[in-house]
Amino acid sequence: ATGGTGSSTAPTPSSAAAGTTSYYVSQTNGSGCEGPRSQIDVVVTALPNAPGVTSPVTYCTGDTPSQLTATGTNLLWYTAPTGGTGNATAPTPSTASAGTTSYYVSQTNANGCEGPRAQIDVTVNSRPAAPTVTSPVTYCQNDTASALTATGTNLLWYTVATGGTGSATAPTPSTASAGTTSYYVSQTNANGCEGPRAQIDVTINAQPSAPGVTSPINYCVGDATSQLSATGTNLLWYTVATGGTGSATAPTPSSAAAGTTSYYVSQTAANGCESPRSEIIVNVSALPAAPGVTSPVVYCEG
Repeated sequence: ATGGTGSSTAPTPSSAAAGTTSYYVSQTNGSGCEGPRSQIDVVVTALPNAPGVTSPVTYCTGDTPSQLTATGTNLLWYTAPTGGTGNATAPTPSTASAGTTSYYVSQTNANGCEGPRAQIDVTVNSRPAAPTVTSPVTYCQNDTASALTATGTNLLWYTVATGGTGSATAPTPSTASAGTTSYYVSQTNANGCEGPRAQIDVTINAQPSAPGVTSPINYCVGDATSQLSATGTNLLWYTVATGGTGSATAPTPSSAAAGTTSYYVSQTAANGCESPRSEIIVNVSALPAAPGVTSPVVYCEG
């Protein structure tokens, strides 16, 4: 303010650090007389910190994104780390394609000083393809079904095409009634992105009724027997009630010995489903012994 040696070159203040610096300036008239000094205070205001952000923000392709957020005052959003014109409205990222996009945000204090920009990286991860499946899966009514299968990673199973909660356990279809039921399965990649669902249709074909038969069939030992018959389509003949291998040729019972023998017959529908088996009981009865007689019987003529 007083003393010192004046410079005819106006100083350029430094804004490297916050604070107030005073400069003084005088003027000199034509007589060489210097007047009093005027004071110029140069106030350098501290910049605010960069806003608080969460980065990266992660999405899967096709997700519904949210508007970006940051913690600060008078935020300004940019698409470049320097330059450009800030926007007071936070951007909403696009998730249409996979990749990483960087956004930048600053805050401005009450003195109008804008701070450094914080970077928010938005990463959009790609989704996996739908799992590979075999469809339809076909059963006959009352068959023993197996758990469904698909080729993929971290499979999730659903009973609806969209929504619902996936299960990591593959379902085992019910074959109790005829009809078609759809199941859905997706896979999830290492980024945690779940892909579209593949559909598996499980068709349960109706089981035909058991063939019509006549039972029991009765013979005597030594009788001539006939080939068994039944009313139905694509008949299969068995000697056991369950299991075994069916024969398309109807058996001819033996009457060599007395006893009861059961035979079984099923029919198969056009859809390849085999019916329950009907039982035919064949009874072979023993012959009675010859009557007791007295022989010869002797008479005199007359």
